[in-house]
Amino acid sequence: MKKAHLLFDGPEGYTENNRYPYTGASPKFVEFLKEYLLKYSNMIYSVSIAIYLFNNFELHKLFRELAGKGIQVNVVSIPLEGYDHSSPQAITNSDGSPALKNKHTKYSLASIIYQDFLEKPLGNYHLYLFPHTYIRSPRIKPFSRGKMPYSLHTKSFLIEFRNGDIVSGLTSSNLAMRDLVKHDTFLLREAAPGEGQSVKVFFSHLVNASVPINNFRQNKTDVFNYPIRQQECPATGENHFVAPFYINSAEKAERIIIDLMQTAQQRICVMAQHISAFDYHVPLNFKTGKQTGSRVKRGGMLHTLLEKGKQGVEVVCISQTYVCSPEKGKGFRKPANQSNFINFIREFRKLPKPKYFVNDAIHSKYIIVDDKVVVTTFNYTPTQFISLPYVKIDKFEHIEGLAYKGVFSEVGQLIQIGSKQDVDCFKKNFMYVQRSKGTIQVI
Repeated sequence: MKKAHLLFDGPEGYTENNRYPYTGASPKFVEFLKEYLLKYSNMIYSVSIAIYLFNNFELHKLFRELAGKGIQVNVVSIPLEGYDHSSPQAITNSDGSPALKNKHTKYSLASIIYQDFLEKPLGNYHLYLFPHTYIRSPRIKPFSRGKMPYSLHTKSFLIEFRNGDIVSGLTSSNLAMRDLVKHDTFLLREAAPGEGQSVKVFFSHLVNASVPINNFRQNKTDVFNYPIRQQECPATGENHFVAPFYINSAEKAERIIIDLMQTAQQRICVMAQHISAFDYHVPLNFKTGKQTGSRVKRGGMLHTLLEKGKQGVEVVCISQTYVCSPEKGKGFRKPANQSNFINFIREFRKLPKPKYFVNDAIHSKYIIVDDKVVVTTFNYTPTQFISLPYVKIDKFEHIEGLAYKGVFSEVGQLIQIGSKQDVDCFKKNFMYVQRSKGTIQVI
């Protein structure tokens, strides 16, 4: 086995006729996983994956096959209510021919897999649902991807071998069917002994905070009333996990990024679907219909980015979302918190050597600082870097008679990379996307 496997996928090479491939949003990654796991199946003890959306038939088939070989397989995902019901689309084979008889939504595809667990259970193949929701505003508004804003956004892997070796990793891709193919990143690597143990601890904590699908009942009161016991995040070496059950883990993730940026001498490159964590408000408590308290968070990662740019460090950003003023979005998808982003762009333009690019297929999430990289499962937004312990909301605007008590925080992963070979691959990918025909320079 090699020590690391680093892959990139993107829309180039996929035609309009197979824009929703049967193998999911990142066919290259799914094919690699199939080949890798089957190749070493006689050496593997268990496979665990935490994945935001689990509706990929090929992955489900693969995991059932591995379970049939005696391997323990654990999948942690979100309840069905978090999947998008809208816009059924044709799922196609690589040649563009229909792969399924009917058009499907993300929800309908996930429903088939979830029902399979209930009707055809395997003793060593488990699906756990993480029902924790994240409150993004004083009022819960309809959530674009589903009815509820479930906080499990990570796409993380843990593979335990019978000889004690551990391989872990992450991807920016949802690996989901009915997702468009985008520029995405996949990393799988051998873990050092201490780091491997901490990854095992994270998955153990995540499973313990989840509900086996056979025991899950979609009870809205239970979904919103989700107190969770916080503890210190285990020491993870180059790995860091963000979760509501880890104290200040979201803030610590931003601190890791800031500390790395502060070492920059030559260049900082940021690629993410959303880049907007700038002078954002941290809500201190909530009340129906109105925010009763907040503070502005200054000195975050984008402040550090600007400071290094003022010192002469070359700064380059590529994102999917962009707006420069309320009137000038240039047709791009706009970030959720437009005012903060506009303020950031106003300051970004003042740098001596600013470069900003937009590509509507960006989904990778990584930051290159000279000869080091931070690769993440999360975007660089206020939502990701805020955790709020034990906030209570008495009533929601459009859901009557419910209370929420718990810790608000998304679930994500961050890996720091210093290997010259891997860093060079990230640099090449950044330049490739920057120069691709789908990329537009806006600054």
